[in-house]
Amino acid sequence: MATSPVVFARSKGHTASGLSWRSMAPGQGPSLRFLGPEQNSAGMIALLMARQAAGTGQKALAAFTGILQSAQSEGGMAADQASAFDGLVRFGGGSTPVLAVSEQAVWRHAVAGGAPVEAALPADGTMNLDFPLIVAAGGKAEVARQFMKALGSGAGELAKAGLRPAGGGTAPAVSAVTGIATATGGTPPKPGAVIETLEMWRRMRLGTRMLTVVDVSGSMLEKVPGTRRTRMAVTAGEVEKGMSLLPDSADAGLWAFSTGMDGPRPYKELVPLGRLGGIEGTLTHRAVMQQALGKMRAKPDGDTGLYDSVIAAYRRVKAGYRADMINVALVLTDGRNDFTGGLSEQALLAQLKAEYDAERPVQVVGIAFGPDVDLGALQRIAKATGGAAYQIRDPGQIHALFQQSAALKICDNPRQCPTG
Repeated sequence: MATSPVVFARSKGHTASGLSWRSMAPGQGPSLRFLGPEQNSAGMIALLMARQAAGTGQKALAAFTGILQSAQSEGGMAADQASAFDGLVRFGGGSTPVLAVSEQAVWRHAVAGGAPVEAALPADGTMNLDFPLIVAAGGKAEVARQFMKALGSGAGELAKAGLRPAGGGTAPAVSAVTGIATATGGTPPKPGAVIETLEMWRRMRLGTRMLTVVDVSGSMLEKVPGTRRTRMAVTAGEVEKGMSLLPDSADAGLWAFSTGMDGPRPYKELVPLGRLGGIEGTLTHRAVMQQALGKMRAKPDGDTGLYDSVIAAYRRVKAGYRADMINVALVLTDGRNDFTGGLSEQALLAQLKAEYDAERPVQVVGIAFGPDVDLGALQRIAKATGGAAYQIRDPGQIHALFQQSAALKICDNPRQCPTG
C-alpha cells in the first residue's frame, strides 16, 4: 500500500547529494552510519546495499569489512532514530557522517522540529521499505478492504504519515519536507542474502582471540632490503604495531619457533593467551606482550620447525576456544619447514583435517615473507582450517595485514575464506 526509500541524511550545510554506497568505503569519503539491522529494516537495507556496492572478491570483502568496522565503532550505531539524527548534529564539522534511514524517518524528524538535515537518494540506487496490507478471511475482511480503498483513493492520507504510494511515485507533500522528488526502489535482495549478510554482521561483532607464532630461525637475521634492520627486528616491531589495533577486550599470546627452542620442541611460549587489558602484576597484558616482542631475537643456528609449531599452536588455541570470539593462530615465517624428525606436510594436514571442528572453528592464518618461503604449504595449511595465507615483500607490510585480517571474520563459511 505504501513505500519509503532508504536515503542518505547529513547535517545541514553538508550536502548529501551525489553520495553513493560505494563512496562509503573507509578512506574514500564520509563514514556510513545506520541503525542496528537486527531491529531496523532501513539498517538492514543499508547493510545489503553496502555489501552489493563492495562487489565481489577479496578486495571487496576487505572493503565491506571496513564499512562494518566503521559502523560498529564508537558512535557508529545509535539506539534509535532520534539518537541517530542527534549524532549527525553533534558530530559537527570535518568529515561528517552519513546516516542511512528511511525517507519517512527524515520526514518525522523534520515535522517534529528536529535540527535541519539534508536528505538525498544514493547515487548508485537504493531499496524501498514497503508497507503491505494482507487481508485474511473472516469478519474483519470487509473493514480491511475499505481501508485499502481509502488509502488507494487518496495519496494524501499516506503523505500524512510521510509515506509514498506503492511503487514509489510522486508525493508532493512528502517531497516538500524531505527535498526528494521521486523515489523508485531497486531490485530486492536475492533469497538468502538477508540471512547471509546478518551473519557477516554478527561475526564482525565477535571479539578476537589470537596466538601469534613468530619464526626466529637463523634466516631472520637477514637484512630487509633498503634498511639496516634485520627481518627479526622489523617483524617484531610490525607485530607490536599490529597489536595496537586490537582492543583491550581481545585475547592475545606470543610464541617463538625455530628448532631446539624448549628442549626437543621447536616452539616456546613467551606470553600465554590472555586479555590485553588484563593486569599482570604492575603491567597490563598488552605491556607484557610489547616487552616480549622487544626482546625477541633470532637463533643464529636455528632451522625452521614450522609444521610441528603449527599443530601445537592450533591445539593450544582450540583448547581454550571462545564461542564469542574469532579464534586464530597467526603464523609469521620467512622460510620453509626443515625440521629433521618432525612432521611432514602430509601428516600435518591430516591432523588438522581430523581435528577441525566446524562447531568450534580455529583458523590458521599465515604471513610469508622473504625469497625462500613455501607459500603453497602455508596456503594448504590455511585452507584446512578455513584461514588464509598471505605473501608480502618484506615484514614492513605486516601492520597493513593486521588491518585487513578482520575480513576473515565475516566469512559465512570459514572453509571458504579468501586466501591471498
